[in-house]
Amino acid sequence: MYFVRVSLLAPRHYAAEENSRIQKDLLAFHAAQPGFVEGHYLEASDESGAVGCITIWEGEEHSNRAASHDHVLAHRSSPLRLAREQLVAQGFAATKVVRT
Repeated sequence: MYFVRVSLLAPRHYAAEENSRIQKDLLAFHAAQPGFVEGHYLEASDESGAVGCITIWEGEEHSNRAASHDHVLAHRSSPLRLAREQLVAQGFAATKVVRT
């Protein structure tokens, strides 16, 4: 079973580029961590401007270890400060289903 972390937020208009840069930086950092399986940077396909990421981990402990790293802690507050609102920030136990 995998562990999936989803984070979505709506950045303030003036901070969209900075917020995007931070999200991509965090995703690249996560990609280099033990237990990382896959990650995706997300941009809304509508005018909401929502951005975020999905990370998939071998287990919740890997996700938690990465989330508590100094690099992540130092950058975590910036997207929230630059956001109009946080839409989702949640972890999920996930079972992979493949096309047959």
